[in-house]
Amino acid sequence: MSYYHHFSICERAKIEELIKLGFSARTIAKRINRHHSSVARELKRLSATTQYKAETAQADYETKRINSKPKGKFIPILN
Repeated sequence: MSYYHHFSICERAKIEELIKLGFSARTIAKRINRHHSSVARELKRLSATTQYKAETAQADYETKRINSKPKGKFIPILN
């Protein structure tokens, strides 16, 4: 059974620096001890339009994480 962990801001910063140095997704994955496909997905998802930035990636993750949670059915009118 695999256990999924989200990338931390430190890991994203390492990815950003290693990309700037010209390393491949597989090499970066080995250096940060992650699976190569996880790193490749992170790069593909966030660098499609611009260069990969750790701060932008973290902000995008936090926004998507907040929006992914159900809002609930309570509305003030029901009170």
